[in-house]
Amino acid sequence: MDACIQSLRLETALSYFAEAKEQGAGIEANRITYQSLLGVMVQRGNYKAVWQLVDEMQNNGIHSSVALSILLRGISCRSQAAELNRIVQLLDASSKAETEEKPVMDEALFASLAEACLRCGSLDLLWERTRLYSSQNVLPKLSAPICGSMITLFGQARKMERIMLLWDMIAAQEVMPTSMTLGCMV
Repeated sequence: MDACIQSLRLETALSYFAEAKEQGAGIEANRITYQSLLGVMVQRGNYKAVWQLVDEMQNNGIHSSVALSILLRGISCRSQAAELNRIVQLLDASSKAETEEKPVMDEALFASLAEACLRCGSLDLLWERTRLYSSQNVLPKLSAPICGSMITLFGQARKMERIMLLWDMIAAQEVMPTSMTLGCMV
């Protein structure tokens, strides 16, 4: 199955996956199996299959920060705002799940969320999530490049109050702004 995934032969990989599940030969799909399949499905833009696989993961109690990052990295344009909202709902549901494998809002996951929101033009969603995670004390340390992008886009949207609050967050987290980040403030 791995060879099929590596060579992007999704249909063959899925048939092996289905066969292994049917035979129940003591082989169970794990997070890595699901993440590998999700990566190819997202790369191909097959969101119907993506959401079927995500539903299966949830039914099997598999929650993964990596899977969420894969889904978020697949968001590429404004037309995918509905997909982005669904991923955020999944993130919320996963963080409340009663499992040992809860996704943790770490730097990589937040960066994936921020980048997806920025690509999709969902500045309100990004700001809402930034404030929510900050209030829950789970906001990871912001990176200077993400901050610069947020400052630029909030500036273009004329959201000066958000820029100032974001700058306060940057200072509170002791993020060392790069020359680019400072340039975004000008």
